[in-house]
Amino acid sequence: MFDNILLAAENVDHSIQAAKVAGETARAMNSSSLCIVVAYPPVPDFLGAPVCERVSAARLTRAEAVVETTLVVSQEQGSDLIVMGLQEPGPLGHLVAGHESEAVVDQARCPVMIVR
Repeated sequence: MFDNILLAAENVDHSIQAAKVAGETARAMNSSSLCIVVAYPPVPDFLGAPVCERVSAARLTRAEAVVETTLVVSQEQGSDLIVMGLQEPGPLGHLVAGHESEAVVDQARCPVMIVR
């Protein structure tokens, strides 16, 4: 059913669980390929208030890059399924970057599995 699976990894903590589920799904479906794309490393949370504006802008840019990279690679690879880890919103929640996974679900041309 899912011959080409794409694992979109953008946050180490959430991607580990998503990778486990993607691997199990690929084995269960006897998939021919499991492609892993790592979009961008996270912006460090320890930067704090003095550089809040720059951190917010960097997170928004990173979120947009995660969505764009995931969608482009998915289309180029002919993915039948995208697997992503769900990143819970931080203190600023959707105001800073929103959920990358929600944007991918809205724009993807194939099913998206969100893993908690």
